Order: sequence, then C-alpha cells, then structure tokens
Amino acid sequence: METLRINFQLEEEATAWDKGEKGLLTGPDLWHAGRYSRSGTYRAADLSNLARAYVDESMRVNEADFLGTARLRDRCRGCGENYRSENLLICLECSMERCGACASRFERNDHGDPVCPYCGGILA
Repeated sequence: METLRINFQLEEEATAWDKGEKGLLTGPDLWHAGRYSRSGTYRAADLSNLARAYVDESMRVNEADFLGTARLRDRCRGCGENYRSENLLICLECSMERCGACASRFERNDHGDPVCPYCGGILA
C-alpha cells in the first residue's frame, strides 16, 4: 500500500523553513524532492503551495548541486546496468533505483504509476 511519507516530510520541512527553523534542501534530499515534485504522480499534485515553494527555492539556490547529482552514474538494482541518475526511476519511499525496462515489469497503481515491489511506494 502506498503511503504519503514524502508528502508529510516535505510539508513538515517546508513549514520549518518558512519559520526560519530549517535551511534549504541539498544533496540527495534535494534530488529526491525535486524529482518527486515534478514527477506528475497524483501524490505530488497534493503538495501545498508552501512545499512547492520550498522545493523550488531549494532548486533555484542549489541548482548546481541538483544538476551535479543528475550527472552521477548509478546502477539499476534490478539488472545491474549503469545509468545516469536522471535516467533511473526512484522509489519515493525506500529510494530503490530501477531503470525503465525493469520498472516496466512492475505492477501499476490506479493512476498508472509503477509500484515498488518491496515497499509499495511510487517510482518517479
């Protein structure tokens, strides 16, 4: 079953950022949040304007960090092939990375998103 963990986490962090209690996203957190907020999944559409502003500002300020992560290479945990990070699908719950070919074999949710076989999260 899919959860809303990433939504809750982004909402909490955005609220803390808005109050001046937390800095902007960087590194892997920025990579996952940026991919998620732009993924087109139905869950990402539920993000508040504040959470979207938080991710957008993080990406604007830390664009080099985001693009640097996109250029890194990683292996698909299914077939072991080497891909640029930007070409791998990431589970939004457990962070498992899969290539499009492997993810195409996964079950889909009602909205057509591939579902992680390990935790039930959405791959984006």
